[in-house]
This record gives sequence, structure tokens and C-alpha cells, in this order.
Amino acid sequence: MILVTLKKLYGEEAIAQYVSALAAEIKEMRYDADAIAVPVLTGALFFAADLLREAMWTGQIYPIIASSYNGETESSGKVVLYSQVPDVKDKDILIIDDILDKGNTLTYLGATFKDLGCSSCAAVTLFAKETPNEGMRTEFLEEYLSGPVVSGPTVTEFIVGYGMDVGGLYRASPAVYAWRTGEHGYIH
Repeated sequence: MILVTLKKLYGEEAIAQYVSALAAEIKEMRYDADAIAVPVLTGALFFAADLLREAMWTGQIYPIIASSYNGETESSGKVVLYSQVPDVKDKDILIIDDILDKGNTLTYLGATFKDLGCSSCAAVTLFAKETPNEGMRTEFLEEYLSGPVVSGPTVTEFIVGYGMDVGGLYRASPAVYAWRTGEHGYIH
């Protein structure tokens, strides 16, 4: 039997404050009605809905399903795209993802949209994961994204809740938890 400990890191109120701050930054970017928001599902489902409402988004919304975790707690480094990509030619694109980890998903999508002729491509993530290769991650993102990457707080642990999961579990929780195995404990 695997013991799992969940430690609450961010409650609903804290998440709402981060979403509000990120929405204000999105508003400052002044996207028009031709812009396309591309939420990366399933992790960014709740975040994207709250963010786009808060930002009063008037453009298109075209969710896609992509993953580099594939049910694990570490990114595999390989992005699997399960959806068709929208027509992005001459459009401003805003990728919305739950967490910026190694940057694989954002790099892959940014390169794809760039190859398809988008006008610009920026990204927003609710969280950023601390990484020892921060410089390399930033270089890759700058190469493939023509706009900024805006993120909320930096986390060091694997997190679940508010759309993020492990093996499909904990996604619907309104709070965000650090998820650990092999420890004695209980869900707080």
C-alpha cells in the first residue's frame, strides 16, 4: 500500500488573488477579438475559465489537449498532442497552462504556432516550478514565444488540485496541495 500525504499550499482565496493578478497582466497586453486563447487541457481547465472571465477576454477560445506528464509526477520530456491545432495564421496567441515546469509543452506549442504563422505567441501559467536549468528553460521559451511568459508563484513540489492531477486524481479540488508518497501522514 502506498501512503500519500497532501499538504495544502494554496486555498481558494489565494488562488483567486493570483488569478486576478494574472488577469490584470493579460488585460495590459490588450488582445483584440481576433486573438486566440489556447488553454492546455486538462490541467488548465479551471484556471483558464477563471482567468479569461476575470480578464474579460473577448477573443476566441480554442482548448487543446497536450501532456508531457502522461500520468506521472515528472515530465517525460516528450509532449503528446491529442487535439487538432487551431488556424493561427496572423493571429495573436495566448497559451494558458497550469504550471511551467521544464517548459516542454510551452516550447512545443510555441514552435508549432510559430511554424503555422501566428503573429505573436505569449503564455500564462498559474504556477512555475523551480528548476535547476532556469537559464536553459528561459532560452528555449524566448526562442519559440514572441511574447512574455507570465506566471504566478514558484513551487518546489509536485502539486495537485485546481485542475492539476496525478493519474487523473485530485483535479477537481478547489485548493492546491503538495503531493507526496511514501510518507506517514494523512490529508490535511
